[in-house]
Amino acid sequence: MDLQDRNELRELKKRLRKETLAKRKALAEETPLLFEEFSSKIIETLKLTDEYKKARTIMVFVSFEDEVMTHQFIKDALADGKNVYVPHILKLEKLMVPAQIFDFDKDLKPGYYGILSPIEDQVQIKDPAEIDLVVTPGVLFDERGYRIGYGAGFYDRFFSKLDSDVPKIGLGFSLQQTKEVPIDQFDIPIHALITENGITVFRQPK
Repeated sequence: MDLQDRNELRELKKRLRKETLAKRKALAEETPLLFEEFSSKIIETLKLTDEYKKARTIMVFVSFEDEVMTHQFIKDALADGKNVYVPHILKLEKLMVPAQIFDFDKDLKPGYYGILSPIEDQVQIKDPAEIDLVVTPGVLFDERGYRIGYGAGFYDRFFSKLDSDVPKIGLGFSLQQTKEVPIDQFDIPIHALITENGITVFRQPK
């Protein structure tokens, strides 16, 4: 892919991201009760999956603004005895690493882009090889399991460090689904997507 193609791909992703985020924001702001209902359905479906039930160690995003709400899910996972990791951004390296938390209310504070993140001087960075399940955010998801994220590439770089068979389950609303998103050689598909309409499996972990 030459420079012109990469620039065109970047601009297309940027446009699709902007359009989808506007729809998601409208769902949250114009129909907040529906937004909460859909979020609850998505989380309950996640908790019923074999991947969640079997996982001892989970990496899960801490929801921000109008993302599917994961705060209570994280608290429930901790109460279920799961080892819970959340994203921690190393700003200088531009990398995302898993950091373990033990108490949602005590171990997190606003960090990168205002997203709740592990308290800097208490961060316990963990080995990605220990992770059994990655609960993944995204802006737009297609029928193959590819996703458009927020543009920083944190998750694709993180996925590249995992065994390919570690289950990666995306959470999103049905308005975030589309037939096909533009991809490049660095994009890594997820295994399944959960929306308020249920779960779509793209490929089974071995």
